[in-house]
Formats: sequence, C-alpha cells, structure tokens
Amino acid sequence: MKRIEQKVKDLVELREYSSNYEYVREPAKALASYRFTDVTSDLMAKWIEKAGRVTDGSGAANALAGYRGVGKSHFLNTFGAIIGVPDLRSRAGDPHVDGAAHALGRRKFIVVWAHRGIEETLIAELQTGIAEATGLSRAVLSSDLGELFESAITVGADASLVVLIDTSLDRSERVSRDDGLVLGEIAEIAKKKGFFVGVALDDDIAGADGANAAITRSYSIDYLDLEHLYKIVDTHIFPKFPRSNSVIHEIFNYYRAVVPGFRWSEQRFSSLFPLHPAIMEIAPFVRLYLHEFALLGFASEAGARIMGRPANSLIAPDEVFDSVEGSLRKIEVLSGAFEIYDRLNNEVVSKQPVVKRLHAKLILKGMMLFSLSEEGSTAAEIGASMLIFDENDPSAAISGIEEVLSAFAAAAPEGIKTEPDSSGNSRYSFRLDAKDGLKLALQEATKNVAPAQIDAVLKRLLSERFPDFSFPVDDSEERSADQADGYLLWRGGVRRGKVFWSYGSPAQPSAERQDWTVTIAAESDVAASADSMSVDWVPGLLVESDRDAFARYWLLQNDPAIRSEHKEHLATALQTHASSTAKAFQRVFLDQAVLSIGGFEYNLTEEARGAATLSHLFTIMLEPLFETRFPAHPIFPHVVGPKEVSSIVSGFFSGSGTPDDTLLRLAADCCLPLGIATRGETGPSPAVAEDLRQIETVRIVLELVDGAPDTLAKIEAVNSALAQEPYGLVAESVHLILSAMVSARMIEFVTTRADRINHRSLDLKVSWEEIVAVARPVGSGISVERLGRWLHLLTGADEALSVSRESDSGSIKEALAVWQAEWRASAVSARYAEVDECSLTTRTWRASSSIKTFDSVAASIDRLRSEELSCEECMTRIADAFADQESEFSRRSDDLILIEEFLAGFALREKAMSYLSKSEPTGEAEIDDLRAYLWDMVTADANDHDPEATRIIANQWSRYQKLYSRHFADLHNALPAEADIREKLQQVKKTDVWWEFESLSGIPTFEPTKKLFVGGAIDAMKRLDCNRDVENELLQSPGCGCGFSILDAEKIEEKPRDLWQMINASLFEYRRSLRPRVDDILRLASETGSTGAGASLKKLIENENDLRRFTDEELGLLSTLEPIVSTGERRDDLTAFTPEPSEIDAIIDSLT
Repeated sequence: MKRIEQKVKDLVELREYSSNYEYVREPAKALASYRFTDVTSDLMAKWIEKAGRVTDGSGAANALAGYRGVGKSHFLNTFGAIIGVPDLRSRAGDPHVDGAAHALGRRKFIVVWAHRGIEETLIAELQTGIAEATGLSRAVLSSDLGELFESAITVGADASLVVLIDTSLDRSERVSRDDGLVLGEIAEIAKKKGFFVGVALDDDIAGADGANAAITRSYSIDYLDLEHLYKIVDTHIFPKFPRSNSVIHEIFNYYRAVVPGFRWSEQRFSSLFPLHPAIMEIAPFVRLYLHEFALLGFASEAGARIMGRPANSLIAPDEVFDSVEGSLRKIEVLSGAFEIYDRLNNEVVSKQPVVKRLHAKLILKGMMLFSLSEEGSTAAEIGASMLIFDENDPSAAISGIEEVLSAFAAAAPEGIKTEPDSSGNSRYSFRLDAKDGLKLALQEATKNVAPAQIDAVLKRLLSERFPDFSFPVDDSEERSADQADGYLLWRGGVRRGKVFWSYGSPAQPSAERQDWTVTIAAESDVAASADSMSVDWVPGLLVESDRDAFARYWLLQNDPAIRSEHKEHLATALQTHASSTAKAFQRVFLDQAVLSIGGFEYNLTEEARGAATLSHLFTIMLEPLFETRFPAHPIFPHVVGPKEVSSIVSGFFSGSGTPDDTLLRLAADCCLPLGIATRGETGPSPAVAEDLRQIETVRIVLELVDGAPDTLAKIEAVNSALAQEPYGLVAESVHLILSAMVSARMIEFVTTRADRINHRSLDLKVSWEEIVAVARPVGSGISVERLGRWLHLLTGADEALSVSRESDSGSIKEALAVWQAEWRASAVSARYAEVDECSLTTRTWRASSSIKTFDSVAASIDRLRSEELSCEECMTRIADAFADQESEFSRRSDDLILIEEFLAGFALREKAMSYLSKSEPTGEAEIDDLRAYLWDMVTADANDHDPEATRIIANQWSRYQKLYSRHFADLHNALPAEADIREKLQQVKKTDVWWEFESLSGIPTFEPTKKLFVGGAIDAMKRLDCNRDVENELLQSPGCGCGFSILDAEKIEEKPRDLWQMINASLFEYRRSLRPRVDDILRLASETGSTGAGASLKKLIENENDLRRFTDEELGLLSTLEPIVSTGERRDDLTAFTPEPSEIDAIIDSLT
C-alpha cells in the first residue's frame, strides 16, 4: 500500500461517549446520554404514542428484542424518563421524539420498574417496583397479578400506569428462569385494565417459541439490531469528515486485497472506521459474561488512543481483550480456560521466535475472544480479525497462524477443542467449563427436529434480519403463515406485493392481483409462474451443519428438557446460536442466493446483501425489472403516498383556496410528472379539461368510462388498465389522475352508496375505500341565468349579461377584472398572513377561510384573462366556490367585514401594546392611570372586532403618547452638561488609582469581572453624553438610544461617584485577596531575583492603612503569580476597605 500521510484524526472526528450506567438511576442522564438514530427515533415515538393512547380498558404491551449490548436497557430507561418526568419531554433533541413527547402535554404517569434478577420471582420484583413507585407498603401488596396492578392503578387515580420490565444490571449472575408465561399474563392484564407495559427481552425470554410463546402472542415486539449500533458509531462516536471518504475507500480495498478472509462489506467498514468490524461481532459475547462492558464507551476511549496513528490503523479486537481481561479472569466458568491460556502463553508463545512472538500472542488473544461464542475460529478468521497478514504472500500468513493454533492444540489437548467446519477448515476454541453436557444433549436431540420446525426458525431469522417484514402468525394452526405483504419503492411510487414462503413446502397461491411477487423456494421451478412480475428467491445450498445449527437453535428455545436441565448455560447458548444461525442465514439466503427473473438468475449485489430492510433489498434488485416493463412511468422526486395524495386533492384540486408554498411544491413534485398540472409564474395550477384530454392515461380512463355499461367504469378496471405496460401506475398515481379529471369536471366519483362526488366536494377528505367507480358528470348543474345572477352578486354588473352571448364577454371580463383589482388592492390576504397566530381569536380564525375562497375567485379570473377558461367556466367556478348558495356568499362577505375590522385595529393595538409594555412608570398619576386603562383596552379580546373600541384606543393612545413623551423628554434634557460628564470621566482616568486598576486588569490573579463591571459603568457615563433627537425617537419607542431611564434620573449625579467607588473597592478587594498568597509571592520573588520587590510587596499587602500604589517592579512580580481555584470562602469584611461616602465626595470634589 502506498504511504498515507494522513492520521486517523484527519479522517474522523472523535466524540466522547460515557460508558457508565448512571442512567439506570437518573432519568435526566438517561435522556441526555442517549443517541438517537432514525430507527430508534421512530421506535421511541411509536412507544410514546402508544403510552399516550392507553385509557381505561384499553392498554398496550410492547417488547424490545435484540443482541446483548445493542442498547435495549438504555432505550427503556430513556422512554421511562420521557414518560415519567414531564420536565424532560422537551429535551430529547430529536424532532420526531420531541413531537411525540409534546403531544403528552403535562399528562402524569406512574412509572413502575421491575428489575429481573434481584429477587426470586418476577412477581416479587413487581411488588418491589410498585412499592417504590407508589409508596405503598410491600406487606399489603398481593401476589395475584390482577390485584397487584389494581393497587397501583388505584393509588395513581389521576395518572396513567406504565410498567417497565428489564433485567437488572446489578444482578450477580444471569437470570435463569422462564418468565414467558408471567410476562404474557401481565400483557393481557395491561390490555384489559388500561395501562402500558414495556419489556426489554433478555436472552432467557427472547425466544418467540416454546416456553416464551406467550410473549409473541401478547406483545408487539420490536427488534433492535446491530445496525443501530453501526449508525451510532458512524454518527455519534466517529463521524467522518467529508473529504475522508476516498481515503477510507482506499484503506478498505487494501485490507480486502492483502487479508485473506476479510469478509466485511465496504459499507460496514466505512461506517465503523476506525473500529474493526469484528469487534461488533465479538462484543455481544463479551457482554454475555460482563454485563458492565459498554461497546460504545470502549470505542470512544480506544478512539482517543488511535487518533494520532497512521490513517490505516484500526482498533482491533486485541484492544477489547486487553480492556476486559482482568474482569473475565474473575468469571468462574472461564477460570479453567484462563489456566490453559496462561500455560500456552508461557510454554508456546514465549518460545516463538522474537519476530513471531507478537503474532502468536495476538492469535492466543483472538482464540480466547472467539471461544466466548463457543464457535471457535479458523486461522483465516483470526488473521482477518487480528489483522495478521503478509502483503507479499497472503496465504503464508494463514499457514503461519494455522501452525501456531496447531501448536496450542498439541500443547493442551485437554483444554483446546479442534473441530472441522462445513468448509473442511479446522475451528479452534478453548473448552469452557461444564458446557459439554449441553452440547451432547443438543447433538442427540437434533435428529428429532422436523423440517417444519427448521422452517419456523428460518422464517424467524428472516424477520429478525429484516425488521420491516415478518410472516403473520396463523392462530388457527399456531404457526406463521406462508405469505406476507411486502413493498418496495421505485421512481417515487410505493409498489405493494407479496412474499411467499415455499422453501419447505409449496405455498398456496394468492387469488389477489399483485404488483409483484417474490417466492422463496429451494429451486426456481417450484413456484414458477408465467407472470413476468413473479420472481423466485433461491437460497444457497443448506448443508447438514447449517441444518443442525438451526435445529439446535429451535431446541434451545422450545425443548423443555434441555431448557430445564441446562438452565445455567441456556443464556450463553442462546446468544451463541443466535449469532451462528444469523451468520448461516446471511450466507445461505443472501450471500449465496440468487433471484430468478424471467428465466435468468442474478446474484444479490453487495448493496442488496447489506440492506437493512427487505423493501430496500427488493428496491435494489427489482429496479431493472420495473425499468424494462414500465419505461413511461413518471419519475417523482420523492415518495407519493396516501398523505401526499390527500393534501393535493383537498388543497390543490378542490380550488377552495389559495394553496400555500408548501402545497404548491408538493403539487409540482407529484402532479407535473403526471402532466395533470401546468406551470405558472406563481407555481403550478390544475390542468384544464382541454389539456388533460391530450394525456394518454386520461384518454384510457375516458375510454373505460364511455365504453362501460351506464358509463360507470369500475375503479378496479381503471387501476388495472393504468397498471399495465408501459405505465405501471400505482394506486396513488391513479388517484391523482382521477382527482384532476374530477376537478376539471370531466368525471365524477361514485361511492358504495351510489352517491356522486364532484369537483365541489374535493375539499373534503376523499375516502378511497368507498370509491367504487367513476362516471361522466350529470349536467353542469348551473344555468346561464344563474351565472348571470352570480356575476351581479360579485361585481354589481347587470344581471342581463349572459355568459352564452359572445357580445357580452367583454363586459363580463371587464366587470370581473375591476372586482379582482379592488380585491387585490385591499391586500386582505397579505395583511392577514402577517398577523402572528398567537394574536388571532377564534372568530377571526374561523372567518379566515373566507379569504381563501375569495382568493380562489381571483385565481379563476386570472385563468379567464389568460384564456385558460371561458366566461362560462370561470363563472361556474365562482359559483362553485360558494356552493351556488347566495346565503354562503353573504356569510363569506360578512366574514371579510369581520376580518377588515380586526385588521384595521390590529396594527394600532400591536403598536400600543408593544409601546406600553416597554414604557416606564412615571410617578405622575394622570399618565400612569391612562397607561393602565389603555393596557386593559388593547389586551381585551372583546375589542378585536369592535370599531368603537378601536376609535377609543386611537384617541387615548395619541393622548398618552404625548403626555409620556413630554415627561420623558423633560427629564432626559435635564441631564448634566456633556462637557461636565466628559471632564469628570477624564479626571478619574488621570489618577494613579485608575493607572493601578488598568495595570492590574491584565494580570491573571485579578478577577476579570471587575474590569467588565467598571467598563460597563464607564460606557453608561459615556451614553449620558447624548445628542439624539429624543422627541423623534419617542414616537417609535418609549425610550432613548442612550439608555436613559426615568427610574435612574435621580441617580445621574451619582454615577461618577459610583464609578470611583467601584474602582477603589476592586483594588482593595484585590489587595485583600493577596494576603493568603504572601508566601507564594516571596518564593516567586526569590526564584526571579526580585527579593526587594517581594519584601516591599509583602509590607504593602499586610498594612491596611498603606494606600500607596504598586510599583512597576511589584506589578511585574504579580503578573507572574499563578491564580488559584477559589475555595468559595466568604469575604464579608471587604467592606472595611471601601471608602466612606464622605471620603468619596472629597475625592471627587478634589478632582474638579
């Protein structure tokens, strides 16, 4: 590899991460130290929303599963902090979580914690938690779960109950009991009694089968996988500098080229850099034995040590071993393994040649770490993890590692196991105490595990690998179903499909039409289909060793005999097999799998194999299929979902008002690609019927409508037709096209009750489930005469004008243009938009919808004038804006009058309120009483729409402003002459007192705040030198820019005296502070050869009556004196050094 000049610190930024567990006892620390990712943000918001929705008789039960150390406990404690402490609800620092927490308001919750492992049973732990949370005596609490929770609910009658169950971090050993049935019962009680229960699933209760099947039935289980930790490391521990990507890419390619068995993806390597990816695999097993081990804290601490190393350095697993070795040696079950470890270190490692001794030690450490998972490791795995390699001959490095491992096995055959793996390579591991019995029992029982049970394990592994997907449980057969819904994203459309499980036995085909289907099958012809959108997912070969691993995993979760007889080793075995089966699943179903599409087989790309969700995997792999079939599908810049459709239909196509900028951007993104909107200077507008008829997808709809019986085209037929090649439109795109056609009066929706929805009703929320067909409109509904009446109502024009006569079109357009000019000149919409929402009343807010209505009328006139609409179409839209009801027009017009009255007084009220809030009491009864009267008037909601109140406010406001301004200006202009102020300030600055103060200000031991205070006092005096036009400034604000205050007017003369006192007090205080430092001063004087200055300084400090100034030499000595941390001791006697007022007067008088 060519030399890299950068250091690790040039590529990544190191951020500190605390590794302690104080968050368990302190909610504020739990929240402050939690680092959200997109996954945990969504998860936390979902849990908070569920807890907020619980009511009497309607509770909820959620559980969180995942590897040890992935952050389940911290998540649960953070959730408890947000729920239990209202003051913390605004401090999450994540917008999504903050929004969910904000919705809780100040709602109270009683949070009960049950820490598993601290008592004999879970019920006893619940009793302890309830007693602590409610103050009830433990002795009065029932052992019946229903009565126990009823007690907690009764005590917190004004609060909702939240029960959180987690394995205690303070436990002395792993919990080895089956709590699945009790947890299931708790969940059912919670749902009936109306409280929330949240559980962090530890190893012994994490299984979804067997003894813990009750958890699966009763809880909504979320899975927190290692991907979450990868994101935290990448975002919060080692964020990368933008310029570092190319260098990290080069480092990855180097390791992949020279390190045999370097199997990690570039995405994983880059996100964790400089942390070796192998550490993420080892950490859960270290945590299995040492629950205090914190991976993120370790990464942060190790990162601090590696920052100065070359950029291609990695934090390798040997650093993990070094950090935990001492603690691991204290674990009883590992004592035998460490005896062998020490023996091998002394007898084998120490006898290796010097140049190989370091590698031998690394191999020994690596074997010990990998033995914690009981899987052991091959020579290639140790070499890749511990970064033992030879650039010139990579295979030679593996041979060297194999030789060392063989030497270990030969030196301690009783302590080292050597077993072949499925590839024929030897796996080496330390024998861990007392676990061979469990292994033998599992080996014996695997032969009795049926294929259906292997199937169940594989389905579960699929859902754990991809948290967005799972096969639903078929309660009738107590097994998971063989088909499930899926989705993928392509060109902004959400394409829904089905995933069929046909790996063990053929799945039953679905009768429903699917946009796409994926069948997981052992062979591509098992579920072969003529449908070109049907894809087969063919996993790699499942060898016997893989089948045995899946069988052992099933046994550990379901076999009662094994679970009870080997209870003490169950947690370790479950963690080990969860890891090994996950790796086997990754290898068989992703790394070695192919997708069979149209008779061709495609390997999964590296990006697809590393996808965090199944939808992302399908999006990557099926994109070429959709590109080929649907080339005419529009490209949307973002996802078009039901929410986007609903907003566009009700706000854009309804014409009920003027869309805001956000809606216009959304309409541009979603409608322009479909051709159902046109561009304009102010943004997009709905396309008119003439333009829509030019679009092929619209013509297809019209042909279906016109060709159908009774001109009713079924919605299923429309969806099917537009889903065909070359368009392939999904439901949301079809809904937008149909809504545009309804808006243009080309069609109407027909509901399940045979009701019709036309363009006038689009401002209401359209329920697409109730739309069964589309049809041609039944007449225009508004006569020519009626449109003439509407022209008269709006503009006052002659009702005899007719939209059907060409000769009248000019007069109609002119009348409408005049109305439009008057409407826009009033600027009601713009003026109202400037009003802060907090200033609106309920009446005003309700009336404001009428502004949008009249804005839509003005927009229709715009389209008439640009010849997009005819006179008849324009007047029809205007009539529709008021539902063709004159009473509605009258109501809307009254609303405008109300808005105008509000706006007319609003500016005055806001100006008066701002002025009054800043004005000072004057001490004059007439002025202050008038101020109080005005304040009551401008803050009373009843006056917002009262013209008479506005008139009174205007008159009294003018009077108050004149009286206040005159009073303020008189006091302001009575300030001392500016020359007098400048002269006194200059006199102060000429004294030796000021010289000493300035000299000391730059000395470390002189308190810097003293300089700030004195500087502020000087600035205040300078501001009194005011040449401003105060009368003019008082028209806008109740004060002067110089900072003059009515309350301080009487103290103006004292400001020079205050300044002088402040300077002297600071100097006296500093001298007193030097008394405890006399010895330090003398020692410093001796070291610098300034003994004379030191002696004189000592004498000056110790004599309170000596007021001479410091000499230059003394100041030089003080400047080298280091400050000390304040002890916080009070110094109440400092006032003894403050001059008396009479002394100050004399000093100041002498200056002048």
